[in-house]
Amino acid sequence: MRWLETVPACLRVTRSRPTLALAAAIAMVLSSSGRSVAAQDASVDSVLALELTTTVDTTRFIAANTLVEFALNRPLAPSDGELVLLVGGVDVTALADVGGQRLAYRPGVTPMPAGATEIVVYQKRGVQWTELRRLAVKVLTASGFTRALFGPTLTVGNKGQLAEGRSSGIPDPERRTYQDLIINGTLTTTHERSRFTLETSSNYVGASRRKEALRFGKQGNEAPRFDLADYRVTLRSGHSALTLGQTSFGNSRHLVNAFSSRGASLAWTRGSTQLTLGALSAAPIVGWDHPLGLDRPNHRMLGASLGREFIPRHPGALRVETTVLNASMLPINGFTQGAVVDAETSAGGAVQFAAATPGQRIRLTGGIARSRFDNPRRDAQLTADTVVIAVERETRGARFFEANLAPVQNHIIRGLGAVNVGVAYRHERIDPLYRSVTAQLQADRQQDAADATFALGAISGQLGWSSSRDNLGGVPSILTTRGRVGTANLAVPIAQLVHATRRAAALPTLTLVLNRSHQRGDALPAGNVFRPQDFPNQLTTTSDLGAQWQVGRWRLAARRNRARQDNRQVDRELADFSTGTDALSVGTSFGTSADMALDVGDDFQRSEERGQQTDTRRLTLNANLRRGRGTSFVLAISLLQTRPPTGPSTVNGEQRAELTQPLTLLRDASGGARGQFFLRLGRSTARLPDFARQTIDPMSQLRQRQWALSSGLNLRVF
Repeated sequence: MRWLETVPACLRVTRSRPTLALAAAIAMVLSSSGRSVAAQDASVDSVLALELTTTVDTTRFIAANTLVEFALNRPLAPSDGELVLLVGGVDVTALADVGGQRLAYRPGVTPMPAGATEIVVYQKRGVQWTELRRLAVKVLTASGFTRALFGPTLTVGNKGQLAEGRSSGIPDPERRTYQDLIINGTLTTTHERSRFTLETSSNYVGASRRKEALRFGKQGNEAPRFDLADYRVTLRSGHSALTLGQTSFGNSRHLVNAFSSRGASLAWTRGSTQLTLGALSAAPIVGWDHPLGLDRPNHRMLGASLGREFIPRHPGALRVETTVLNASMLPINGFTQGAVVDAETSAGGAVQFAAATPGQRIRLTGGIARSRFDNPRRDAQLTADTVVIAVERETRGARFFEANLAPVQNHIIRGLGAVNVGVAYRHERIDPLYRSVTAQLQADRQQDAADATFALGAISGQLGWSSSRDNLGGVPSILTTRGRVGTANLAVPIAQLVHATRRAAALPTLTLVLNRSHQRGDALPAGNVFRPQDFPNQLTTTSDLGAQWQVGRWRLAARRNRARQDNRQVDRELADFSTGTDALSVGTSFGTSADMALDVGDDFQRSEERGQQTDTRRLTLNANLRRGRGTSFVLAISLLQTRPPTGPSTVNGEQRAELTQPLTLLRDASGGARGQFFLRLGRSTARLPDFARQTIDPMSQLRQRQWALSSGLNLRVF
């Protein structure tokens, strides 16, 4: 037989035992055949390594129960081991369907975690794990959002008085001991989808004591103890953003400027153009009432603003913005007050511009506004059946202009350093009777100002001048006043100026501030209403010189201030006043364990006309001792002695000791304390003139003392 030819010669010679030889030959053939098949399988494995493909879209968000399916390039062989599927770090192989050339997993009771989630397939051979495929997918939340955040916070506070005492004669307080609770809560949410984002935020305030309720000033005992401070809902989509609740509107200085209240606003941006619409309550609102703030037509404002960047490649180079406004406001009275509830109305428009050169070397801003203001034409609560002259509507204007120039920027001068110089000019005029409901302005006033700032190496300073004038309409019966103010300040660090390298700490930093203000009437009004001695004319000058040293952990500061009020009115030329202060402050720190500071000073106030002077001497000591993570003990002592021109001196003392301790037993996820507790002891003493006995003993004095022990707790629940 041919198969015998495959038997080795060493076996063919054993003819004496044919059965044994035949068995050996068959065994050799079978062994050779097995090795051939194994080699063949190994060859296939080396050529066709396991590969997985999937139809899962990793570029878009997918639902949390999306089928996760992989296709294998060949069936699993026994030598391949087994496949392991991990979703979000959790082994879900037992829930997956593995068969043929397919691996599939459909999340059931436990959906895939929302947000960025990793799906990994491993090949496990004994103790060897080989990663075959890794996917980074984006999973929607259970409600179908790409991102959903929910962030509530709740803080509980306590403030109380444990005990108190006082000298006889001092009235008793409303409550001698008490414990009040305060609750502050917030809730913020964010929900995103591919085309829009919804954000909400709200703040809540609660108080156990009615007088500390949020709306006690308006509603008195009817004010709720737990109230809504504010809320805000913002919906963003593409180039638009809609806001409900607490919002703001306006960028016009004299018409409506960052006016904040409850209402609605819509902002739309396209390229370099921005349109903003606003409908807000005419006054700030708190509480649960008037949730949108737009339910009272006579107490709201409507506005629109259109802005455009005319050089889109250089934002800020030239921007123009126009604003129109229509507003009506009711006076809001407190619970103890009465008020006329007729509305004031105003309507107007404004145009503003802002321009700047590259590098901000030159910056210009300006604008004009026109507003029509209307008082109630007829107020039945005031006039009843009385015939009065109707109030006329007034249309007035306002304008402003500002220019800033930096002629020198970082110019280096040898021996001096970098030099910078900037100059600015400002002009503002608000016509008489100008008023906008949504802008708090002083009408009938014009102001012009200019200033220059400079930095000459280590030396820095500023020079300023301003001028003001009222009665712009020149009404003969009204007094016209003018004001002129000049200022100058200088800071000179001596050590840097002289380039000191040794003992530089002994050289101080000097500061000097000078101010001169002159207020005077322009002319006596017609009608003989004012007398010459009523004509204002006053010059005030102030000088302030200071020096500061820093020597290691020690700091020292000295200050000398002098001011003089020169009255130049007719018949009152001697009614002048002078004041002054001399002060010294010394402080040091002991690393992170303690800080201490001592301040002493002498003040005086002198009446030149009466030749009388009052002197005041003060001393203050502050110490802060710290231990561990947040424990601190603060001690503050102050003493004030006042010596009048005649009679006994007045001495007032204040002592305060406060211990603050974090609540280390209650920690949050980051390991920080959730709150802190404090205990404070305050004591005051006074030695005062006894006015009841002045006629008997002009030097008699009265001593008073009072103290209070208070506590507080602040706990962040979550």
